[in-house]
Amino acid sequence: MSIVWEFNMPRKKLIRRFEPRYGVSQTILDTECRYVGRELEDYLLLSVNDLRTKLSELQKQIATLEEELQARLSKTPGRERLALRCMLARDFWHMAMLYRTFIMSSSVTEATGPIRPAPEEITENDQPIPVLPFKTTLFD
Repeated sequence: MSIVWEFNMPRKKLIRRFEPRYGVSQTILDTECRYVGRELEDYLLLSVNDLRTKLSELQKQIATLEEELQARLSKTPGRERLALRCMLARDFWHMAMLYRTFIMSSSVTEATGPIRPAPEEITENDQPIPVLPFKTTLFD
């Protein structure tokens, strides 16, 4: 019975909204940054080991989804595939703009000393691992 009750309950309307279809203004990015800041505060409550574990799990999930998307997109007709890739690129651009806006805001403190990547943030050749694991060609 509780399943029916939960299903019939109105969904909580969230203030945070990602709707790139109609464009994203700087005002929207600034508003969204407040919510990113709240999420950052939540993540900062985790230990460094918990953060590393969470990052590793998310990167595995992204790799799996990328493979699935590649497989599906390769079976999609050319025009639809191109349109979907445009939409993916637009969404990634909007997310990158949001995080760039947040990182450049006064909410994020800058380090005052030298910064060295942690071992899990570099490759075997001491090259930094990109923040976004996606290829620059987006699923090619």
